[in-house]
Amino acid sequence: MRLLTVGFLFWLITQPLFAQTEPALYGTITDKRTGEPLAGATIKVKDENGNVIRGAKSNLEGRYRIALPLGRYTVEVSYLGYKMQSAQVYIALPLEKNFALSEGEVRAPEILVDAGEDLVTTIMKRAIREKKRQRDSLRSYELEAYTKRLTRRDSSIAGITETFAKGYWRKGDTLREVVVQERITENIKAQLPADVTISAGVRNLLDFSEERIPILGNRFVSPIANDAFSCYDFELMETVQSDFGEIFTIKLIPKNNFIPLFTGTIKIASNTYALIAADLVPHRSGFKLPYVKDVKLSYKQTQDLHYDRNGNAFWLPSTQFLEGALTISVANGFVELPRISFTQTTVISRYLVNEPVPDTLFEKRLVTKAPSAKQFDSAFWKEREFVTLTEEEQRAYQTLDSSKTLLSQFQPRGLGARFGSSPPTGLVRHLLNLPNIRFNRVEGFFLGGRLALDSLTATTALKGSLGYGTERQEWLWEAGFEQWLDASRRFSFGAELYRTTTFTPERNGMIPLANALLGLFERRDYHNYFRAEGFKVFTRYTPNARFSYTLSFLSETQRSMPIVPPGHRWFSWLESQSFRDNPPIADGVMRSLTFEFNYGTPFSAFLGQPTLFVQLEHSSSPIGSDFDFTRLWAIGSLRIRSFFTERFLSPYFALQLEVGTFFGPSLPPQRYFSVESPIGGLAFSNVMIGVSEKEFIGTSLVSLIVEHNFQSVPFELLGITFLERENIQLILHGGIAGIWQGSAFTLYREAGLGIGGIFGLIRLDGAVGFLQNQPPRFRWAIGAGLLL
Repeated sequence: MRLLTVGFLFWLITQPLFAQTEPALYGTITDKRTGEPLAGATIKVKDENGNVIRGAKSNLEGRYRIALPLGRYTVEVSYLGYKMQSAQVYIALPLEKNFALSEGEVRAPEILVDAGEDLVTTIMKRAIREKKRQRDSLRSYELEAYTKRLTRRDSSIAGITETFAKGYWRKGDTLREVVVQERITENIKAQLPADVTISAGVRNLLDFSEERIPILGNRFVSPIANDAFSCYDFELMETVQSDFGEIFTIKLIPKNNFIPLFTGTIKIASNTYALIAADLVPHRSGFKLPYVKDVKLSYKQTQDLHYDRNGNAFWLPSTQFLEGALTISVANGFVELPRISFTQTTVISRYLVNEPVPDTLFEKRLVTKAPSAKQFDSAFWKEREFVTLTEEEQRAYQTLDSSKTLLSQFQPRGLGARFGSSPPTGLVRHLLNLPNIRFNRVEGFFLGGRLALDSLTATTALKGSLGYGTERQEWLWEAGFEQWLDASRRFSFGAELYRTTTFTPERNGMIPLANALLGLFERRDYHNYFRAEGFKVFTRYTPNARFSYTLSFLSETQRSMPIVPPGHRWFSWLESQSFRDNPPIADGVMRSLTFEFNYGTPFSAFLGQPTLFVQLEHSSSPIGSDFDFTRLWAIGSLRIRSFFTERFLSPYFALQLEVGTFFGPSLPPQRYFSVESPIGGLAFSNVMIGVSEKEFIGTSLVSLIVEHNFQSVPFELLGITFLERENIQLILHGGIAGIWQGSAFTLYREAGLGIGGIFGLIRLDGAVGFLQNQPPRFRWAIGAGLLL
């Protein structure tokens, strides 16, 4: 009796739980012959009337899970090239049901081979032709997509995002996604801005109908590209009979080691000669990434057959599994991140092919979020458990709270990381930036402080400085503000008031610390200085990070500055060394209007992006100036890939053109142009290697610097593997500059050789320069040589 009572109480307690939670059908899908899991197998559940009520895909481990109400069902499991299996199940409690699928009948292919060709050549030629037919006849489609992205730090899960979206595409437009639901671990959710939407990534699915397939900056040649036969050899592995006719499994054998290619297998369907499945990895040769080592990447895709209402057949992506792992390392581990692993699983279903799509969808952004995505809906996810979560993934959702951010999990390590770890913020950052100490040949030591409050408010910035030149024995100062008219900081106006030391115009100047150290210990100084006292007012428009337009008015008194005595009271050993002279300027009051246009960011030149700087300055007596001139100055740079353009690190030409001139009676020396050069063997930008600092200055200038970076290709050709593996670059460069000083003209030319990518950071250049009536000059310089 007591046992019955306990059992009855247990039933009363657990009955509500069973009423609220549907039991699940779960299991594993494997290959019957090999026992290997089948990723992306399709599982359909039908009710007693034969209607499909639920569906799922097996994950990378071949596992599936489907929540079902109590009842009897028929389960059908299918996979490309395998015989479909079905089973009757009764769901009352969670039920494990495993399936071992048998391959379709292996048989000799029944196709007519084109004259003079082997079988696999005929198959692949027809596949290449077929892609165009399908692409031309596909006008539109709608779909539903689920994507799970999982990131690992070393072997532990660092974060998970899951997105369910609807997609809409039509010919001539870019695919639009509407995110319906999302599930994200708390550590990632806490870092996401409120207006950020995580896409399901359908637009980024690998499309083999394209000639080139972009992956991590490299453009891989598609197995069915028009030029595929020049890049791959093909080997027919087997032919299997399926519900769709014969399926050919074909092995890819790369023929080229210098462009990104795949290795692995693809499947071609005989009924349409469409590529319906791929299991690929990048071919190691030709696939390069900067500052990345131990790269592992694999890609699997399967496609399903869909029909439009006219009976036209289309093979479209059904599942995609992308797995990868890499280590980001700079200077052979000087700075290194923990190993990053990532997995992306995408399942696409419910296609509607060649049906009208509303125009209003294509008036929206590429990715939008539906109102339903703002609240997590557990019932929605239970009904649409496309790819089952592992126990480890379920635990990650419970344990990855907001304190375990991705930034905290991927802290850099190595000797270099110790110098830049935990950058200061707030008041500490301002205090560390407060000292303003420099050394040059017109001030000696300058000791002072500065303060820049970039975000005093959301739309206001202030700056100021005060200091004393020990050898010049005078106080210098400046103060300024900038006020933005909008929260996005696009429109602004501001003013600066100052008494300071400045120098003649330079676009690619020297790093201040390097200039100070070279001045202190070698008596080298890059700039030509003068004193300026006055003010500047300006207005600026910055529509985005790349473009800026500035209009300013300048009013300042300008005075020449002689150099300080060559010796120094604190460093007696420098008394035997002396600086070069600081050229005098035309003293007076300069008032000018200046317009500046800038395209590019501070990092554009390093990243190979085009840049353009244009400055137009007008000074004349009607605005109260002692000078009368209009000065035009423009500098542009451009990078052009030369060959092996599919590679991320492809060889390229880099060009920098500089033009400067003036109109009017004369140009004052403080506005002269100069040929930029290294200083003390250091070059931090595009300069003429064989020129000394401020050796060539004048009233007009034209210069062109051209280089060709062969990347590591020469070392690959020569078989020097240790240089190729470290991505050491071979660079040829040359330059020509013409300088006018009144009617006098000087022409300078140089050519040289460089080695870049040393430790991933350093570049070493040597050059021979030619000047009329002078013997050739040989110079070298060391500078930045990033692997980009």
